[in-house]
Amino acid sequence: SLYPQDVVLSILHCSPKLTATQKSGSLAASMTNIRSPQDLDTLSSNISQKVKEKRFMCQQCPASFTWKCHLKSHMMMHTGERPFKCQQCPASFRKKNNLKNRLLTHSGKKPFKCPQCPASFIRNAYLKRHFLIHTGERPYKCQQCPASYSHPHTLRTHVMRHTGEKSFKCKHCPSAFYEKHELEMHVRIHTGEKPFKCQQCPTAFTR
Repeated sequence: SLYPQDVVLSILHCSPKLTATQKSGSLAASMTNIRSPQDLDTLSSNISQKVKEKRFMCQQCPASFTWKCHLKSHMMMHTGERPFKCQQCPASFRKKNNLKNRLLTHSGKKPFKCPQCPASFIRNAYLKRHFLIHTGERPYKCQQCPASYSHPHTLRTHVMRHTGEKSFKCKHCPSAFYEKHELEMHVRIHTGEKPFKCQQCPTAFTR
């Protein structure tokens, strides 16, 4: 069995009631309790069982999560909360990693370059995703129909149309939508915002 320290750290990281010192102590205790290969197998089995469980259920959609911290992040999608704010523009994000990506965008650095076209990216993961366009590979397959996609987000959106799940809910009326951009366009009906302006006359549009 592989030494499960990374998995133990992941479990402890998502335990909001533990301080950093307690987490460190719990990790040390877990490791010192391993005195034989059988102990290691038992610990790995217990951790694997925890990973399989999805005890934290969203009250607004069918989503469920193994870790409470993942549910907390997911709930921001429903509430619209975006605690990570960019200091260089009005953008804000649900996840800290997305803010880091935005800061890279401001820096203008795109070190990951496609070998088949002029495209370049701020992260290697984005380059790998882009490269599927060239290869034609569509690894993300729908389990309910023959559709397949090159990006997991596109598959998730597609699956919602099978289930009828509409996660993006309007705060002003009962309307709900499959995708965020659909909700953003709808909200402009309530706010009166018309960001798309004609260059030849004063007319403006919601989309």
